[in-house]
Amino acid sequence: MVEEQWANLKFRDWRWATYKSRPCCVPSDTKAYLRELGGAMRHDLVVHEKIYFKMTDPQRLQEYMKRVVLTAESISVPPAGQAWDGKIDVEALKELCQLSVLKITVEEYVQSRHYSPLLKRVKVGTMGWEEWVAGKGALACIADAMAFAATQQVPDDDLACMRQVVIASEKALVNILAEAVSLSEQQAYDVINVLKFDQRRKKLEIWDQPLIPCGGGLVFMAPALITTGSPARALENFISQWDHTGFSVRGPHFEMYLADQINAQSGVRAVKNVKLPYSATTQLQFDLIAWWDGYIILIEAKCEKAAFSPADYYRAQEQIEKSIDQLILRRRSLKGLWDALRNEASELGLPASYVGDDKILCISITNIMDFTGYSRDGVVVTDDLCFLRFFGGRMLQKFIVGHQTFEVEDMVAIRESETPSPQELMAYLQDPPQMRRFLDRMEPTLRFIPPITTRSSGFYSAYVEFKG
Repeated sequence: MVEEQWANLKFRDWRWATYKSRPCCVPSDTKAYLRELGGAMRHDLVVHEKIYFKMTDPQRLQEYMKRVVLTAESISVPPAGQAWDGKIDVEALKELCQLSVLKITVEEYVQSRHYSPLLKRVKVGTMGWEEWVAGKGALACIADAMAFAATQQVPDDDLACMRQVVIASEKALVNILAEAVSLSEQQAYDVINVLKFDQRRKKLEIWDQPLIPCGGGLVFMAPALITTGSPARALENFISQWDHTGFSVRGPHFEMYLADQINAQSGVRAVKNVKLPYSATTQLQFDLIAWWDGYIILIEAKCEKAAFSPADYYRAQEQIEKSIDQLILRRRSLKGLWDALRNEASELGLPASYVGDDKILCISITNIMDFTGYSRDGVVVTDDLCFLRFFGGRMLQKFIVGHQTFEVEDMVAIRESETPSPQELMAYLQDPPQMRRFLDRMEPTLRFIPPITTRSSGFYSAYVEFKG
């Protein structure tokens, strides 16, 4: 908790104040703090939609557990202090791995959140990200089978959960992975090496490397540790640790995705990567320019690493502010570049005369949700899902999922008219209902952080409670 507050002070521009004669750590910008929390909640909803709904599908779970039981029957849980013999029904494990939660869910998430061009570059020895997903997913399957076997074979007492933790040979795990998910021996070795805990890997968390080395080519296997953790966050951590070229490679892919999505809307035309002369030696590059019903929309596309920490947020915020400055410069220069724009982007079909400053809309679109609704100097920031939702149905809906029922219920309108129009776009982006449903329930308050030493009096920190 103390480390978290220090990170907030260092990276999020929090400040010290006084409350009830004690120090108090609070954000300098409460709106930004709430907006970040709301964005994190929306991100969690997307992760649930793309990942956890599949993970908790009743039919898949039922079939998965059948395979777990079959695989567990071939496992002999060793007594405490002895190593597992590595014997397992590989054919049953192969069928179990076909239902791997990680494999099924992550591949869809990778496509929908623009990871593909980045992940293809990542290599650790002979292992790429697909081998990592296959190996990590197989290890989770083994862990589930081991945990079930333990419930059947070890005494049901206060130490039962501890007896699920077994010692395993790295060599045995390599052989099992190689056979179960069709990896080469070297690829399986690289997977196990990556999944072994190493404190020097600063970008990885314990869930990303859950095998704990205990010497002599042996590791502790704790099933709960192996199967815990967010697949989405694991992806980000995997890239951060093993790819040192950065996340910027996703930029052109993200721009192309946005251009394709915008051009799919009725009456809207968009072009990407437009370069116009700014001076004798420099050019202005526009990520995306759209023409819609008499309005020019200037778009900066920022495909960023998800903000899982204050340091991540600081880095992303720098890029967002930079994109706003870029849009301000391009908006200010556009009148003098109108003829050049008409020539360079002739497919937009722009009129001969400049449309006027009031018909220029500036939007910074990113793939993360922490800044959605933020605006400065006439530029609004949003995320791709929020932006593209404007072109969908007028009513925001919620889905009510029961044991055997599925209902759809209207919640709130995202615009006045049935048909999307540029006149309503900016008002929607500045106060999207998707964010408002969270922000309206948030109530900033303070919570007391107890002292950790006798010399400390403790302190208060900003906290959010939810109403209703």
